[in-house]
Amino acid sequence: TLTVQSFMIAGVTGSFTAGSSAVIAGVGKLTIGSDGAYAFTPETNWDGQVPQVTYATNTGSSSTLDITVRAVPEATIVIADDVLVPGRGTTVTITFDKDIDPSTFTLADISIMVGGVATPGAGVLSNLVQDPVTQEWTATFTPDESARGQQIDLVIADGSFTSAAGVAGMGDADDTRVNSRPTLDLDVDGGGSVTYVPGYDLAGFGGGTNGNWTTG
Repeated sequence: TLTVQSFMIAGVTGSFTAGSSAVIAGVGKLTIGSDGAYAFTPETNWDGQVPQVTYATNTGSSSTLDITVRAVPEATIVIADDVLVPGRGTTVTITFDKDIDPSTFTLADISIMVGGVATPGAGVLSNLVQDPVTQEWTATFTPDESARGQQIDLVIADGSFTSAAGVAGMGDADDTRVNSRPTLDLDVDGGGSVTYVPGYDLAGFGGGTNGNWTTG
């Protein structure tokens, strides 16, 4: 029966008996069994070409093993505002921990979800651009009037983009809420005035200013 007896790794001192593990500094750990099965565990966030492995069998013959680790790119999506106003845009920032193929990422890869269901009518995504310096991507999300009072999730699905090496990526999601219609809590003081300090925008509401509305 053909078996592996030992192996060596380019740049690593010594020979390793089949079944033992070899640590490649800054790269990872390799184990090769006597039946030829192997396991390689890369260091955290490491990817690339593992130094070539040469193994010897019980017949005196030898061969080589080449291992390439291709990292999975991960997306992070962040909505700038926790509470949105229908018709007003907010910035959405998307970053990737590895270089991606920019041709594989478009606005169509970001889903607008309400209650776990794709609801494209809940808002509009626009203006997807990549900063050439920071490599961050930004877009604008503008919620629709129909989304008032709803939680909205913007979701990038797994596999919707690929790394520069063609590896399918891992997506992400972030949520926000669209405000309900404002209600007035009125407090009439001794001078007969009414003061309202709102949590919502009162632009367009006659007789006052946004944030501190007073009338006599």
